[in-house]
Amino acid sequence: MVICKNKFRLHINEEFIYILAFGLYFFAEYYRSTMFFHTFPTFFLGPMKAMATGLLILKCVIHDQYKMKRFLTIASSILLSLLITFKSEYAHVFSTMLFIISAQGVNFDNMLKCTLYIGLTLTVISVAASQVGIIPDLVYYRDNGSIRHSFGTIYPTDFAAHIFYLALTFFYLQRGKLCFKHICIILFLIVFLDVLCDTRLTELQLTFLLLAALLYKRAYVKEKISLFYKIAIPAAMPVCAFISIMICKLYDKKDPTWKMLNSIVSRRLEYGNNSLNDNKVNLFGRFIEQNGSGGTVDNMYQRNLEYTFIDISYMRVLLMYGLVMFVIVLTVYPALCVIRMKKGDLLLPMCFFVIAVSSMIDHHLIDFAYNTFILCLFMNKYNPVADRMIEKAVPKKRRFRIRLKA
Repeated sequence: MVICKNKFRLHINEEFIYILAFGLYFFAEYYRSTMFFHTFPTFFLGPMKAMATGLLILKCVIHDQYKMKRFLTIASSILLSLLITFKSEYAHVFSTMLFIISAQGVNFDNMLKCTLYIGLTLTVISVAASQVGIIPDLVYYRDNGSIRHSFGTIYPTDFAAHIFYLALTFFYLQRGKLCFKHICIILFLIVFLDVLCDTRLTELQLTFLLLAALLYKRAYVKEKISLFYKIAIPAAMPVCAFISIMICKLYDKKDPTWKMLNSIVSRRLEYGNNSLNDNKVNLFGRFIEQNGSGGTVDNMYQRNLEYTFIDISYMRVLLMYGLVMFVIVLTVYPALCVIRMKKGDLLLPMCFFVIAVSSMIDHHLIDFAYNTFILCLFMNKYNPVADRMIEKAVPKKRRFRIRLKA
């Protein structure tokens, strides 16, 4: 931490405060998704989150300065998140909002690097610990006989989701440029997940990420973003939300076509239809008792429970956090994509495009332990114009070194 005194005034590096708070909170949330949480004491997680919250408040009080418009926006966001937290009993809504509004002056790249370092470290530790017996490696079996390892996480799909979002983070930090070695690593991960975890939907997500890398490479026409991307990317999240909710609403378990489609997406249509029928939509959300398969190898029948987990991100936002939050999410992030593309940045919008499509089949859109891209609203982001100027001015053999220093 950079601290110095100047005429009785204390100067603290504001970005360091935020990154430290983020690292503490991200570690705690990631830890909850592993079997360490179910095997060892967890008394330290609460103080870690409290310390992170205190650091964020300290940053806002000491450093952040707001104009009246920004102040009113932040105040209303805090009040809304508190209302949703009170109505729905999901405390992470307020925590996520606090990280979003306190991110002023923070470099987005540095936060993602923190995500990658902590995420990779905990993933490697969890895999190793599960293989030597320190924590359980929960193993599940499909009806077709395929074996699904969790590798120290609470469920195979959670392990695979960590891999996907870490790969997406790496894609952004590489500025969307994946070399042959990177592509081979992602292809290896796809095969690895298919053989040992049988998480076919996450394998589709990683395949789509490779496709996005190809599209990103071809998206510029004379150094300008193609009109197709300017239309398709902002529309992706609202369109994907509409499609995923409507097909669940229209699902008919008696129709052979619907049954086949439901089987392809691991019964998400059936469970989504049940969730829509069993839960009413309200303005500010509500607590929904959910029973999932994670954390134990006992199936739902053995536990005398019915599977009620909501696996689709858009449906989770709508039913758990309410219509107001649903509209905000489907408005703010597409608007952010439009703003970034006007500034010549297609990289962040392309990442949100991948997230928008992936959220049709996973439940991690608003999940601190996986998707940290949602925190980027007020951060200092990648400037593609300045980056291209550096590329033209600096010899190729020195570019990578200079980017790291930047």
